[in-house]
Amino acid sequence: MKTYINLKTILSNEHTNASLKSIGPFTIVLFKNTPLHVNFWKVHISSTFEQYKTVLNVVVHILLKFRINFKFLNNPQDVIKLLGEKAPQSQIGKLITIYPYSVTEMKKLMRILYLALRDASGPEILTDREYKDSTTIFYRFGQIKLTTDNIIYGPNGKKFKDDRKPYFHLPDWIEDPFQRHQQATGYKLQKHYNVIGILKKDNLGNVYLGSTKGNKKIVIKQARKGMYSVYDGKEKARYREFQISKELQDKGFQQGLRPVDVINEKFSTFYIYKFQNSGSLKEYTAQHGPLVCNNKIKSILNIFRMTLSLLITVHELHQLGYENIDISNTNLS
Repeated sequence: MKTYINLKTILSNEHTNASLKSIGPFTIVLFKNTPLHVNFWKVHISSTFEQYKTVLNVVVHILLKFRINFKFLNNPQDVIKLLGEKAPQSQIGKLITIYPYSVTEMKKLMRILYLALRDASGPEILTDREYKDSTTIFYRFGQIKLTTDNIIYGPNGKKFKDDRKPYFHLPDWIEDPFQRHQQATGYKLQKHYNVIGILKKDNLGNVYLGSTKGNKKIVIKQARKGMYSVYDGKEKARYREFQISKELQDKGFQQGLRPVDVINEKFSTFYIYKFQNSGSLKEYTAQHGPLVCNNKIKSILNIFRMTLSLLITVHELHQLGYENIDISNTNLS
């Protein structure tokens, strides 16, 4: 099995006071006389797939030097899983987890990591806050030794459920040692547009229903930065879709998406389109096709008219110079 680093050799030669074990896809390094807290701050390191080998080597070197407990992914396939469309939202981007023993140690470590990883980037970790303006260093307070109920007990009988929701939240008796408030992803977007709800969930980028400040409906397509995709990736696909839509609109093409705006943020780019109140061809056949419709002849005639209209539209696109067209029953309306 391909791995990024041979940590066993490094530890046996340089750090005989450290133990090495595996839990699931993670390799865990624990130092003697450095116990793990039950609940405490955790530092997460995110990275793109392409940069991860470099990031891992830099971070491991620092953690071994200061004898700080940590776990990491050492297999490329496991990295792909946590950067891909099927990763649990609460785990996206958590490629390295660091367990500082004290807040003082954590502050010192963060300063060192910030300088060492200033040229690296990675996807946003949804459960965490990023350190300063970093796109690789994140942190959160939570359980380290997990319990079945995920409850953290505080002073005076207080309780906090560490449910790893896809946003940063703290027990009310814990204070963030770095900042009191941070702007969440989407803050630029929401200066200009309202988000009404989610039309489609996707780790690589959601699709939202929204509105302008003048209450005109829009569709917002998100592209999360730094995620992994087998093909070109959602970032490139969303950009290409928007650019082609603009070109077609400028050429007088009356069908398809109607582009409005692009909002670029730290961890995501949002592409804004006019809302079109029509379902996909797949939805139409499921609701009005001859297998479910009482008037089967009318249903077949409607599908015939839609097919003819589609052929005319495809011919028009060919005339405009577009040949490789992505057509399926889910993206046609």
